[in-house]
Amino acid sequence: MVLYEISLNAIQHGKAQHLEIESNGTSVTVRDDGQPFGIDKLKAGGRGGNRAVSDLEVVATGTFSVRSRRQDDLNQWTVVDEIASNGANTPCSMAVDVENHQIARQAYTQIRVLANCPEVHVYVPNVWSYSDWFNFLGVVEDEMAGRRLVIHGLSRESPLADLIIETYDRAHFPD
Repeated sequence: MVLYEISLNAIQHGKAQHLEIESNGTSVTVRDDGQPFGIDKLKAGGRGGNRAVSDLEVVATGTFSVRSRRQDDLNQWTVVDEIASNGANTPCSMAVDVENHQIARQAYTQIRVLANCPEVHVYVPNVWSYSDWFNFLGVVEDEMAGRRLVIHGLSRESPLADLIIETYDRAHFPD
């Protein structure tokens, strides 16, 4: 339903002349050449598309998610199978690898690539420390420019999650 509503919005409201759908096994992406339109605008108003995305977030949080961004004069909407993909090769996401001890350089490079994403999904390793968070935040905070940061792989009930929310109030943890 979400993909249908997004496509319908692109044609009816965005006046798209071209619409493309692509699947790679862990996600389905809809691209259109209509007027710029992203998830923030969809959530701020509307009816059908707004409801479809809101319902998906309630029913499928932690399993499926919707991402949007504007790139190369195209709107790009992607429904991601979070379990199958674990964040790999999905739009608006980055995996943090603390084992390579290059977290600052890696995070800076990745966050710059995600400049057109209204929210950034971060997949953290099984072991992520307070220091890792501060190192990460120190590098990405200016680049985030107030965008929402969705952190996967860390329980919202953990003390580290409390610290993250204290130091970055736009942080979110999917259920």
